[in-house]
Amino acid sequence: MNRISYAIVFILLASGALMAQDKGQPIIKSEVIDAHIMFERQVWRRMDLKERQNRPLNSKNAELSRLLIDAVREGLIKPYRSDSCINLLADDEFEAAVSIERQQDAFGGGGGGFDSFGGGGFGGGFGDTQTSTEPAPEQETTKEYDPIPPDLFSVAYLREDVIFDRNRSRMLWYIRAISIALPAGDLTWNPAGFEKKVAHFKYQDVVDLFRGPYAEKAIWFNNQNQAQHRNIADAFELRLFRAPIVKVSNAQNLDVRQLTTEVFDAVLLSQELENNLMEYESELWEY
Repeated sequence: MNRISYAIVFILLASGALMAQDKGQPIIKSEVIDAHIMFERQVWRRMDLKERQNRPLNSKNAELSRLLIDAVREGLIKPYRSDSCINLLADDEFEAAVSIERQQDAFGGGGGGFDSFGGGGFGGGFGDTQTSTEPAPEQETTKEYDPIPPDLFSVAYLREDVIFDRNRSRMLWYIRAISIALPAGDLTWNPAGFEKKVAHFKYQDVVDLFRGPYAEKAIWFNNQNQAQHRNIADAFELRLFRAPIVKVSNAQNLDVRQLTTEVFDAVLLSQELENNLMEYESELWEY
């Protein structure tokens, strides 16, 4: 009888835990203490938010890039100059990075008519008219900026630490920074013609934003079951995305595209790096 009672209590506790998870209890992954780190490497990934598996992170009016840009403008999060997240990016520099410059010439209102030719322009004047010795006013140029639609920033980069925990015998992935980038191709909004990163964010700041002020906005949209939408922060922790490796830490700081001249070979090298990390975890204790 006691065993049955214990079983019932256990089932009730387990059900309560599942219900708490369904109600939106955040997924938190504890850090590995230094004494338990057996292996560690840094990995950079590129995420195409228009790719099918990543579309839940890029739902209409709740795009990852839109949320981050709006949060910066509202003063809820700080952008950085690089994914090392050491030096902050000034507000005006951020606005210039997420906008396109539009130059417009403004002319002064003076001058015109015959006087614009000068009094002696035809070998003699009309009456007492004299040539003006004042220099012509300089042409003024005012700079205006058109904001780039946030949904066009459809590329994100992740910087991660890959850590093998000897205590749990598991490979763990810790995202440290998220960067948003403007892809190449649309010369209207990206005249440079190449993909460029515009801002970098600390991952923990992003998590605090999505689980805090933006908890109602930062939704990973579940197309198959609308009762099971997730917070974007939880989607990152559950790794519900696809982002191929573009660089693994090395002495020369070269990415896969710099290690080979062939595009197809770069794709194969990216897959090889991914497989090597998985094989390291699965075969570590077989030697």
